Amino acid sequence: MTVSWSVGEARALAIKAARGVGMTWGEAEEAGFALDWLTRHNAPGITAICRHLSFYDQSVKSGNAPLRWPDKSAQGWFCPIGIGAALSDGAIPTPQALARVREPLLLLPFLAKLAHDDQAVMLELSSEQTAGNPMQITVSKDGFSSNVEATAMLISQANCQISRTDLPVQTTHSQSDKLVRVQSTASACISALSGFAHNTYAPATKESRLAGAGAGLNDND
Repeated sequence: MTVSWSVGEARALAIKAARGVGMTWGEAEEAGFALDWLTRHNAPGITAICRHLSFYDQSVKSGNAPLRWPDKSAQGWFCPIGIGAALSDGAIPTPQALARVREPLLLLPFLAKLAHDDQAVMLELSSEQTAGNPMQITVSKDGFSSNVEATAMLISQANCQISRTDLPVQTTHSQSDKLVRVQSTASACISALSGFAHNTYAPATKESRLAGAGAGLNDND
């Protein structure tokens, strides 16, 4: 039987999962926000978060920590959650060119915060997956628009060019009050996120077991 998760439940799970792979509380909250925003705008947010946290976990364990600041001389990969939060806070200026950004779809919720009523944000992606034809995504306050299907935006890594544009935006992915549950096919992602979230649980001790449910060693019946 397929278990249906609300967006709110999936967001809470993503926060715990992000903590479980080593993100700070602030970054974990942003990861939950990204999943929520993308899902409500009919984009595969849970898949993008699941893929990113899986890569993040493997990278941290191998000593390949993510980059959160556009240092041109640095070697490694950029975390879209850290970069996105810094962009939306104004800590990183635009226009901005970034190489090796993981799961760039996760940048969209943060770029929406940069948009104004009369100005959108353009995200141009180029990678081996785009086969020499850069993908363009225009992000407004109301959502985003692209020349490809949302699932095609699931690119594992890309070079990103972020700029502002005054061009009118025909938003194709607006927030919908009807999009309140994650995709029914997301069971594998839910399972993976649950596994990462489990890392945040304290292991049971003799004392905690005795203090928990059941009679422990003292049975008064």
